[in-house]
Amino acid sequence: MKKDRRKIRLALFIVFGVLVSLVAPFLIGGNSGTSSEQVVQIPTSTEIGPVLSEEENAASTTSLPFTVETEPPNKAPQISIQGPSCFIYNTDAPESFNVTLVVEDPDEDLVTLDLSYSIGERTIDLTNEIDISENLSTPLKKEVSINLEAGIEEKWILLLSHATDPEGSKSEAASIVTLSDTQC
Repeated sequence: MKKDRRKIRLALFIVFGVLVSLVAPFLIGGNSGTSSEQVVQIPTSTEIGPVLSEEENAASTTSLPFTVETEPPNKAPQISIQGPSCFIYNTDAPESFNVTLVVEDPDEDLVTLDLSYSIGERTIDLTNEIDISENLSTPLKKEVSINLEAGIEEKWILLLSHATDPEGSKSEAASIVTLSDTQC
């Protein structure tokens, strides 16, 4: 039984060797014993199917039973907070500091702004500090004075602002302000 398997393996090995020796010259691309250079030309453009003129192409378009939108119909306003990254904070009598809310809306919609700061789990709403916060034309820059409360023990606050257009598209901006007792 083992001898039969060996004979079959040997026969397969010989057949494989003969096939490789016959096919190898064609795969390598040359004749055995001679060397020649072949120049392969690669087509510069490929066309698939018939080429239609602009008139034929316009006539062959099919209308769809629905509208395909390439861009969303309403884009969200863009907002950023510009202000200090560090503030000298006196826990007994804190001074105020200013930030600027910069808003643009690509759709030129009117926007509504809000502003707050967070300390740990607590959030303090500062929207009333914005002179006018509703129905604002863009682009705009709104300067807001931030009055921190006394007794903040944390070393930083998180400023958070939103710009919302009438259709409900909203964007958010955040800024961390480090509170220092000596210098920034």
